[in-house]
Amino acid sequence: ILRLSPEGRTIFDRAAELDAAAARSDKRALGAILGVANALIADRGYRGLRIDDVVRAAEVSRGSFYTYFQDIDDFVRVVGVRAIQAVSEVVRDLPDVPTRAALRRWLQRYAEVSLASGPLVRVWVEAIEGPLLGDRAAVTDWGRRRMATMLQAREFGDVDIEAEILLAVVEVFGSRPRTKAELDAVLMLIGRGFVGPEHATA
Repeated sequence: ILRLSPEGRTIFDRAAELDAAAARSDKRALGAILGVANALIADRGYRGLRIDDVVRAAEVSRGSFYTYFQDIDDFVRVVGVRAIQAVSEVVRDLPDVPTRAALRRWLQRYAEVSLASGPLVRVWVEAIEGPLLGDRAAVTDWGRRRMATMLQAREFGDVDIEAEILLAVVEVFGSRPRTKAELDAVLMLIGRGFVGPEHATA
């Protein structure tokens, strides 16, 4: 489970409510705003983004923006949480039995989601402040704990330390588009270096 502060959980719940509302036909402005959010924030970052940029890209009024968001900081926090939700769902589905075939499927899915959502997660980390600062560690710890769960069955190494290293390897892999050769290489690295030889070719 992704462990967040009460404030962080409130934003998660709100992001889910906005996503559900955006699917309604009478909430087209909200859908348009959320539709441009990922690309806009990934391109502009947090510091250079303005409300005018959002409403211009979404082709909605400033009033529509303020119907759902207090200011640009609120917008970035909510959109960042949507990205974290997407990545955390993939991390949750990391195979507990790390056969090569299962890991291949998972890495391919992780890469797809990370390419779309990873930049927003990094912007969210930059943007959060105050009571939400502790949620940075919670997001990272969630990934580490899932990696550790997968590594617990093996009979060598330090699971906690190597889970952190494996998380870093996976994040780097998902940071840009990869070729089949690169996927095969990281699968070999994970199989031989982390999960054990019995899973390297399974």
